[in-house]
Amino acid sequence: MLPGVFNQVQVIRNGLDKAWVNHQVIANNIANAETPGYTAQRIEARASGEGVKEGSTRWEYEIAMSADPADANGNNVNMEKEMAELAKNSLAYNALVRKIAMELRQIEAAINEGR
Repeated sequence: MLPGVFNQVQVIRNGLDKAWVNHQVIANNIANAETPGYTAQRIEARASGEGVKEGSTRWEYEIAMSADPADANGNNVNMEKEMAELAKNSLAYNALVRKIAMELRQIEAAINEGR
């Protein structure tokens, strides 16, 4: 029974890990927006492990090159797109942080009720 209590926390943690990696990739794209010949990157994430249904799965990340068209200097970073992705990713990350805090408060309340 006890391992089941933390399944939701593990699922949220996996989501936070994915959002963190995505943030790093987006930040790298933004930092290289003026670098000639730079190709924007994206993460491709897929679940791995045997616990997919139980929420204990881990994510594997692969960095893929964006197929967006390049400009005159060979750079294909679209700053508007990157900033929108950064905002979307930040919102998702912050929502997951609030959710995991709520889950941990519920676990703490359950523990303290036993005293």
